[in-house]
Amino acid sequence: MAVECRMMDMSAVLLAFFSAVSGGFANLFARRLVSVSQARNMLSFNFALMTGMLLPVTPWFFHLNLNLRGMVLLVMAISLDGLANYGYFRSFERMNAVTVSGLLAVSPMFALVFSPLFIYQGSVLGLGQILAVGLFTLGIIMIVTGFQDRSSPQDNTPVKEIVFPLGTALLFSISMFLVKDLFLENVLNPFTYYLIRAGVISVISWTITKPDLRWVNWSTFFITAVRLMFVIGQWLFLLSALKNGHPALVKAVADLSPVIVALFSWSLLKEKPSLLQLGGVAVILAGGIVLALFSV
Repeated sequence: MAVECRMMDMSAVLLAFFSAVSGGFANLFARRLVSVSQARNMLSFNFALMTGMLLPVTPWFFHLNLNLRGMVLLVMAISLDGLANYGYFRSFERMNAVTVSGLLAVSPMFALVFSPLFIYQGSVLGLGQILAVGLFTLGIIMIVTGFQDRSSPQDNTPVKEIVFPLGTALLFSISMFLVKDLFLENVLNPFTYYLIRAGVISVISWTITKPDLRWVNWSTFFITAVRLMFVIGQWLFLLSALKNGHPALVKAVADLSPVIVALFSWSLLKEKPSLLQLGGVAVILAGGIVLALFSV
């Protein structure tokens, strides 16, 4: 049984790693879009386009076995997810990207704090895995902070604004436990949750933000669609990993996407890594070694 649990954990880690790679490429394409329009004008359009991209394969992957408890969990998970997305985009509009990314990176630590409340899900981390989560999180914060030297100067942000990225990290963490409940009870599968999530958030955000879509043309549409292919892959890998893995460990590995951005910047853009970033890579590698040692 222990060997089977370890194998399930490692398969979840592998899927979470694929999520990180997909997320890294999605972030690279996002660099091309950030100057086009405000995030509030992109949010609902992005989720609407994602829904449209998923619909053609729905007959093959859709699975929904809803009951009252499942309905409550689904509503709670999507509500928290929607609020987290609002906080996510609001954070990037009010604060510089480096600060926001660093604060969002603490999400796995929130998951560790809340994990005792969901111990009934049957996925418990050992001390070595907890240490690996901490190292992954610290390494990402170091890499993200290392971009600060090359970022444009920003005005001082009021301390109260920090509540939004931290709140986003907290809400994402809690929602992952609720989604895992949905998977464990066979209410739906990762594809179905993501499809429903995308459609609901699109409709609600469209109603609230009333976006200005003048930024959409053939060029931006193409770039957005390509980016969303990686975003869809990122989330489907993440949700699939969540079925068999602990939310804190899955989130910590999936959040390694800034490493992909950093490697791209260092290799293709010829940006010189800072000592802090190199230290972050070393810390992440140490986390990987710890995880491997405690998973055999």
